[in-house]
Amino acid sequence: MIFTPKIMIAILLMLLTTGVFADDKEAITQVVRHYNLAIIAAGKTGDTDVVKPFVSEKIAIKTHSWIMAWQDDKLKMVAKLLKLRFDKVDLKGSASHVTTYEEWIYHYDHPSKKNFYPEQKIFYTIKYTLHRVKDHWLIDDIRVLNEKQIPLEKLKN
Repeated sequence: MIFTPKIMIAILLMLLTTGVFADDKEAITQVVRHYNLAIIAAGKTGDTDVVKPFVSEKIAIKTHSWIMAWQDDKLKMVAKLLKLRFDKVDLKGSASHVTTYEEWIYHYDHPSKKNFYPEQKIFYTIKYTLHRVKDHWLIDDIRVLNEKQIPLEKLKN
């Protein structure tokens, strides 16, 4: 088979475009993964700076306010991400919309009592909106599309 210059350019562009999309898609999913791990750390320690590399200033402020509300009541969230499934990753230019299914177990500890609020298993469907800023992706919006909580005690019975 003979490849003309036009065919070779078309193949090269297709490969480059596919590679860029694959790299972006991987980077986007990694940002969401790292953000979730950072939320676990922030909830336990109160250090909300750990989420900043993965989110816009708007989300960093919301996260800080949310976690500081617990900290003001001397509560620490102890969480474990059991499952993170990427159901959809749409990429259009410098914007991306990601839909995930997530399963978590969490409880809140207080200095006076562990499991101050009983352990819960929670199931989420979440839509993340990310934007490319220079050479990296940041989460700029988080919407809970579906949420179901079950006290862990009920699951054990």
